[in-house]
Amino acid sequence: MKNKLGIKSTLSAGFVDLGMVPIIIGMALGMYVFGSILDKIGPKKAFSIFLIMSSLLVYTFNFASNLLSMTLLGALIGFSQMACMAVTVP
Repeated sequence: MKNKLGIKSTLSAGFVDLGMVPIIIGMALGMYVFGSILDKIGPKKAFSIFLIMSSLLVYTFNFASNLLSMTLLGALIGFSQMACMAVTVP
């Protein structure tokens, strides 16, 4: 995959791969945004929406063909994953 995308080496800062940064930012935004959505529509509907959104994003990630699309989809996946966490963690 690295050869296909033209990546010569892994970018890293200490122990954290820089590819995780967009995912972590998406996670932080997901927790913040979906807390208010959860209060408005309730946990069952919210969890259903977030689970469907997450599964569609992970499926779409399989078709990412360049580094930009992988970065953006990674951030959106992190966003939806933390939304699921916001619903399931009391």
